[in-house]
Amino acid sequence: MRAKWLKAGLAGAVALALAATARAETREFYIVTVHLDAKTNPVADAMHPAEPFPSSPFPSTSGMWVKGPADNGDWFVRAFVFNPSQVVVMQGDDVVLHFVGVQGAAHTIAVQGVAEPVKFTRGTTATVKFKAEKPGIVDFASTVLTPSMRGQVIVLPKN
Repeated sequence: MRAKWLKAGLAGAVALALAATARAETREFYIVTVHLDAKTNPVADAMHPAEPFPSSPFPSTSGMWVKGPADNGDWFVRAFVFNPSQVVVMQGDDVVLHFVGVQGAAHTIAVQGVAEPVKFTRGTTATVKFKAEKPGIVDFASTVLTPSMRGQVIVLPKN
């Protein structure tokens, strides 16, 4: 009789544990606006090798560009990105994305499936909330600083 109750208790504990892992969670992320900068010169110095300006630089956009060379030979590269650019949640989770304005004066971000893009400036945040209904990818991107400033929420299927 005691073994029967022990088995029943163990089965109940396993069921509760499985139910707890299947429950939706609120997943909150802070996604920072960043620009990556590089400055170099065709003349080597103690810190850097010589780097000539490229004969075929990539096409400049609002989100990434190559500029130069300046009179002293310096040339520059910049690309806007999100950090992190990819986050992972489970199907059914409530997702909260806080976009944090650190670099870049102003941003407008569109999140797939959210009706209106959010706007924010340096030193402020904009928050987007949604439920991760289906497994797959939810894209988010700057509407201005293209094509480099983009990211993804990866939604894994619940078990």
